[in-house]
Amino acid sequence: MLRLFSPIQLCFCLILFFLPWIEVQCVPNPAAVAGNPGGGLKMDGMPTGPQPLLSQSGLQIATGGYTITNPLLTGEMGGKGRPKAGGATDKDDDGPPGAPLLFLFPVAVLAGIVIGFLPLAGMGRKLLLLACCGVALGVIGVQAGMGFPVKKSFDEDKTKSQKGGGDRPMMEEGMDLKVVWMVPLYITLFFLAGAAGTAFLGGKPAPKSGRRRYDDDEGDRPRRRPADDDREDDRPRRRARRDD
Repeated sequence: MLRLFSPIQLCFCLILFFLPWIEVQCVPNPAAVAGNPGGGLKMDGMPTGPQPLLSQSGLQIATGGYTITNPLLTGEMGGKGRPKAGGATDKDDDGPPGAPLLFLFPVAVLAGIVIGFLPLAGMGRKLLLLACCGVALGVIGVQAGMGFPVKKSFDEDKTKSQKGGGDRPMMEEGMDLKVVWMVPLYITLFFLAGAAGTAFLGGKPAPKSGRRRYDDDEGDRPRRRPADDDREDDRPRRRARRDD
């Protein structure tokens, strides 16, 4: 049963890939907050506290989709993204670009699940399972280091807006964007690390049944217990002495 710990954890990672991984929030610029010290007040009709804008699951990050978490800010997505039931939207021309690197994540996780459930024993299976977990962790780490495309997309729009060529005036009103990791992403990293740590559990070959084989040499064979007659002959013949 110990050998199933890793593939079961990878199954949870595959499910979490479809849950929100990151959330984009609008946060007030420090300079704008300094001019408006009332933390709970609004400046120019915008709240001064962090406000959720949209979220992305692992799949949505890879494909460029998004889910609007604040319908009041729908227009900030370029005007073409129309929220559906639950705030979900399809990818549009003005939406964030995709991150094709993240497509390697479900591939590595699925490979680890298959390898983990195979009834194989030996170090090769364990090393392959560990490699799949390492690839999945590396994909998330590299993508986080490169930056998520949705943040880059908004930064470019902010630059255009400041130059007079953008269509997102909110960025000119002292609001910046912040990408926040959500709980499913942290749980995904936890399960990946756990699957890598338990990859070497279990999988020991069963002991071979059957009688032990010995060489033809007499010295390698087990010593035979002496028969009762032999032991009787070796004992002192006290009974014969009593008879005499």
